[in-house]
Amino acid sequence: MDNQIEIEVGRPNTIANQHLIDRQRTVNTLHKAALKGDWKTAKTLSSDKNIPWNIAITKDGNTALHIAVSAKKTAFVRNLVECLEGSELELKNEYGYTAFCTAAVSGVVKIAKVMYEKNNNLTSIRSKNAYNRDRSKSGYTPLKIAIWFRKTEMAEYLYPITRLEDLEDEEYVDILEEAIRADMYDIALKMLKESTRIAPPRRINTELALQALAQKNLPYNHKFQGWIWERLVSIIASIPSIPYFKRICSSLQWRRQANELAMGLWERIPMTSLDSGFLIQKTQILHDAAKIGNVEF
Repeated sequence: MDNQIEIEVGRPNTIANQHLIDRQRTVNTLHKAALKGDWKTAKTLSSDKNIPWNIAITKDGNTALHIAVSAKKTAFVRNLVECLEGSELELKNEYGYTAFCTAAVSGVVKIAKVMYEKNNNLTSIRSKNAYNRDRSKSGYTPLKIAIWFRKTEMAEYLYPITRLEDLEDEEYVDILEEAIRADMYDIALKMLKESTRIAPPRRINTELALQALAQKNLPYNHKFQGWIWERLVSIIASIPSIPYFKRICSSLQWRRQANELAMGLWERIPMTSLDSGFLIQKTQILHDAAKIGNVEF
């Protein structure tokens, strides 16, 4: 009787354990297939082993889509996205990243396009929780992520498909400033212009944006930064309250986008010498500029 009880209890446990082992092996195989871009193996596993595509296959909560995107397996991603519902593309890993956010990190525009065509809401989903109305920052949009990781081509793709009107003021300015730091002046200039056109208009913190420009290291052989610096210096030099500030970048060529960015920021300041001089002193623009050795007095 006791033996029968042991057998009755033991067999289901053994079967259950074996089932878990087999399933884990299948998940591991799916993980490897996603890494390698082996769609044939992955598809067979999903159909024969009844493994859903949207399950987490790593301890960090990554799905097969996260893995394939990170591994830059474009063909695999394209095939997998066709098997998914649009809402399944919004699944996040333990770090709050959707596969689309992962694509922003990778910089592979083709992969981002495949997912965006399936779900146009992906550009608005932040890496963690969204910016709250009280302006507490707790996540980044794919656009901010691409700029942060200096993926210029990806940022240029994401900018026109990102709904700027959905961004909070702080978030909007944060992305603009990061674009300046990343030397993506074209995006920064567009955001500056759009800030007055979208509803509601965005309040740009000119002090922080100008200071971000002043803090740039500007070697003479730099591809972009010299233009920004020359324009900034020329504007500051025209203020009567700072008579000894000289322009030193006369040998550098000015570029339209960089000039417009510096001028556009400056136009946001009340246009009086007193206000402008006070702003420069308050934000330590001259101090930051002198610290990098690009000015003379």
